[in-house]
Amino acid sequence: MHVFIYVNVYIKTEACTKSLN
Repeated sequence: MHVFIYVNVYIKTEACTKSLN
């Protein structure tokens, strides 16, 4: 389950990074 949470946070972070760019 921890992996799922980590991946979910990573996707959100990547989305935020793309939004800033």
